[in-house]
Amino acid sequence: MLEVEDGKVVGLVEKPADPPSTLATTGCYVLPVDIFEACKLLQPSAEGEYQLSEAVGLLVHAGYAFDDLYGEEDRDEWVDASETDL
Repeated sequence: MLEVEDGKVVGLVEKPADPPSTLATTGCYVLPVDIFEACKLLQPSAEGEYQLSEAVGLLVHAGYAFDDLYGEEDRDEWVDASETDL
């Protein structure tokens, strides 16, 4: 789920018990090359997995700006992530 403040993505929360918004991610990202450096700073979860959401969070805290797919005016529109004609 996306955490959004003032129209900007400020966090990405993996499987939250209390979602911060109604905006979900579909797992398709365009990320800066620095994401690889952020991933190197991560520790694996109890299941031995590295969470991309944590690496994105590191970049957000470092000042990177991330936008969602649509602008503010389209946020109330339902998007079928399985559609190929977006």
